Amino acid sequence: ACLGRELPGLHREMRRLQATLLVGDGQAFDVRDRLAALQVPALVVAGNDDFILGPRHAVLLADLLPQAQLRIFEQSGHFAHIEEARAFAEAVLRFTGRPGLPPA
Repeated sequence: ACLGRELPGLHREMRRLQATLLVGDGQAFDVRDRLAALQVPALVVAGNDDFILGPRHAVLLADLLPQAQLRIFEQSGHFAHIEEARAFAEAVLRFTGRPGLPPA
């Protein structure tokens, strides 16, 4: 019963923090309005099943970055670099213009 009374507050707080980073003073860190000024290549990645910051957030971020490339990993959650390590490494190598990985 006690947990049930705490959940609405917890859900409210989680929504407030969703898709933000916190700085030391606990204030939300949101620079989306400044991303269009970045004139550097960016690789935006997300796992298709990521429930923390998934494809929806990655698409929004990529849309705000002028030189972004978007890569969604279909078989991954939040840890695409572990869950699809080879595909992740290949995506990074392609993005950086480096040669590919040797055959598995």
